[in-house]
Amino acid sequence: MLISLQSSSAINLNREKAMAGTVSGGRRAARKNMKKYGPDFYAKIGAKGGKKGHTGGFAAGNEGRERARKWGAVGGQISRRNKLTD
Repeated sequence: MLISLQSSSAINLNREKAMAGTVSGGRRAARKNMKKYGPDFYAKIGAKGGKKGHTGGFAAGNEGRERARKWGAVGGQISRRNKLTD
């Protein structure tokens, strides 16, 4: 179905079903990416992401677990304080 706007431009309303941000639009983009870059396109992206990751952070390793336990207990004590009453 075509709707004419000022006779020089037209919008195809059938394409609205495959817009970006919708399930059908995502599937359409996935088909296009696999056709353009190969069937293992998403596997390659996942492998790159896994290699870039670094294990670490606040609770990494044995020392980190103890640190998380200690500061988690501190946070728990703070949250258990008595509420002020009028």
